[in-house]
Amino acid sequence: MARHCIKRIQAALGSVDYAGLPEGFRITASIGVAQYYLQEDIAGLIARADKALYRAKQNGRDRLELAPLARPVPI
Repeated sequence: MARHCIKRIQAALGSVDYAGLPEGFRITASIGVAQYYLQEDIAGLIARADKALYRAKQNGRDRLELAPLARPVPI
């Protein structure tokens, strides 16, 4: 679901002509996404999303990178 939503956001950003920008200038967005698990702390979630974002930036423009799945802690 997140992948579909982000691809729509990226497409929308790239299809708009922004006043004041050069002709043909295209906005792109590189995005990192992490799925939250109940036993995961917020710091861990943010760290995984941050790493995914940096991977997206390193791999080129207009990228989506999903963070690896965290292993849930047994209850």
